[in-house]
Amino acid sequence: MRQTLTDIKEIFLDLLFPPRCLHCGTGLEKSEKESWLCFSCENNIIIHTTLFCSVCGARLPENRKICHKNSAYLLAAATKYDGPVRSVIRQLKYRGWPSLSLKIRRYLEKYVKNSGLTANNHLVIPIPLHPSRLKERGFNQAELLAVEIADILGLKMEPGILSRTKKTEAQAEQKDYDKRKINIAGAFEIKNPKLIAGKNIVLVDDVFTSGATMNEAVRTLKSAEAKKIITFVLAKTR
Repeated sequence: MRQTLTDIKEIFLDLLFPPRCLHCGTGLEKSEKESWLCFSCENNIIIHTTLFCSVCGARLPENRKICHKNSAYLLAAATKYDGPVRSVIRQLKYRGWPSLSLKIRRYLEKYVKNSGLTANNHLVIPIPLHPSRLKERGFNQAELLAVEIADILGLKMEPGILSRTKKTEAQAEQKDYDKRKINIAGAFEIKNPKLIAGKNIVLVDDVFTSGATMNEAVRTLKSAEAKKIITFVLAKTR
């Protein structure tokens, strides 16, 4: 009886608020509802197969540095930040996680499989939000992603090691890399450097754009003598 009432409620809500594709707005078929994207938009999402250079964005065959060999970290990015993926991430960032968690996990799992990414003996650390921003939003999307990534890779997630002590302007509002670099400078702090010294790190965020945020976070981790660092994002812009 309870299941029947649930089904009736779902049908009623669909009549009042027909489900539409997050990206193109097309009405969704019943088989598409769980995905939140129509089949056409879903099929336009390409999952990457390699890691990338954090300096120039070059693909790295066999996940090895072939260009900027002195770069401080490797970039793992599941997909590209455009089209349907941009709409999914906006939904994640501004409307919440539960309805998209299964979809995003599938992207991450497929990328790890495609790229052959392994990260043995790494700690998973999310890019933190400033406490005031966290209170305003209610969740940290990077931490939600980090939970999934840690589970997929079989690693431990440590959300409290890296903290954000400087309230910055939104990076998206800064027009170029230099302004983003100035905006984010000195934003991060490590509460207990002993927990980082000599450790390998997987640093997680939702999107990689100019790299200014990741570069500052990596610099902070390296100052505490972190060893190898892989940054892992859902999507990258370049």
